[in-house]
Amino acid sequence: MKPVDQASDHDCLRACIASIFELLPGEVPQFGAAAIGTERASLAQDEDLRNWLSLRGIGLLHVTNPKIVFAQGGKSAQCPWGYCVAGGKSPRGDWDHAIVYDARDGEPKMVHDPHPSRAGFAGDPSYFTCFLLEDPGLLKRRFEVGASQGKEAPYSV
Repeated sequence: MKPVDQASDHDCLRACIASIFELLPGEVPQFGAAAIGTERASLAQDEDLRNWLSLRGIGLLHVTNPKIVFAQGGKSAQCPWGYCVAGGKSPRGDWDHAIVYDARDGEPKMVHDPHPSRAGFAGDPSYFTCFLLEDPGLLKRRFEVGASQGKEAPYSV
């Protein structure tokens, strides 16, 4: 994981993905850019991220924060793993924010907030986006091709 800071508002997810996969910001598209400010923004962002990752042999799974599950009476919960993107409320306004968390030891902790304030969330994260390796060969080829040609990501939104 190599920390990348967000370049502007609405850029935290892209910065988190670039950080986790150790990519340059220009190699990662602005997911859901066409829908920013609309009711569909969150869905478009998720759809774009899934498509971009699938081209690289990676899937994703959204995991509700186990603290929330247990607080609501749940008896079991899926725990996040590895480096993941945590989502929660921004301390700067009524919108969501994304931060890189490390759950490799079973206890998720913040390792990089891409916002310059480094303020984290207003409260605990709501969910974690975890990554699934679906095709190791495709993953290696996609990242090597982009890096060797010095080009932007082959997938754009």
